[in-house]
Amino acid sequence: MINIYVLICSNRKNGSNYNFSKKIIKKIEFELKKRGRDVNILIKCINQYNVRICSGCQECFHKGRCTYNDDQLKFIEHLKVADIVVFCVPVYINNIPGNLKVLLDRIGYLAHLMPFLGKSGIILTTSSLSGMDIVEGYMEMIFSYLGISADLKLRYYDIENELRSEDEVKLDNYIDSYLKQDLEIPTLLRAVFNHYYNHYTPYKNKKIDNNELKYWQNNYLNFENIEDVLCERRNKKQ
Repeated sequence: MINIYVLICSNRKNGSNYNFSKKIIKKIEFELKKRGRDVNILIKCINQYNVRICSGCQECFHKGRCTYNDDQLKFIEHLKVADIVVFCVPVYINNIPGNLKVLLDRIGYLAHLMPFLGKSGIILTTSSLSGMDIVEGYMEMIFSYLGISADLKLRYYDIENELRSEDEVKLDNYIDSYLKQDLEIPTLLRAVFNHYYNHYTPYKNKKIDNNELKYWQNNYLNFENIEDVLCERRNKKQ
């Protein structure tokens, strides 16, 4: 079973972001089933998560959890169970929508842990005119710090109605590479991992009461590199 989590980040149902999200997911589901794979798809709209604005207390960095008990916990669980993570993000004044930023702020502490390493990611960006470079780049950065591999990035303007033929080919190639487990590790994902790995390695065998260090000691520092971590996680899934 391949679990796919889709987050539609538009507040406008039946807008271009929503419609292209559905077309892309339908294509992915079709291609996976055509290859004999069972698929479970969870689609959520951003306004289905009720979350408070981050207070900036920094308790999450010290304790490994947020002090607020709201839908950010559901969001994290949805990411945890997913094999493929799809974020469909419209451009709002050359940036991501505000409620998406609020949601991401609330899981900011996870960006130091890369807890979703091994999950494949797709970023869909839509816009009426401009800002797609900014939004796509920002989302790839967020994915990388969370450990999600930005393996496929697609862009569409609001005036477009159908998937481009070249993007259908990209989706086909992505599915083939995903199933063969030969997707390349994105440069940014590798750089983020190496940054944290090199930072924490001098403390590998030290007992320090630090939540982030303990996480890296328990999950990553016994491996030589990111390839070894990903290999181990793939073997666990089989």
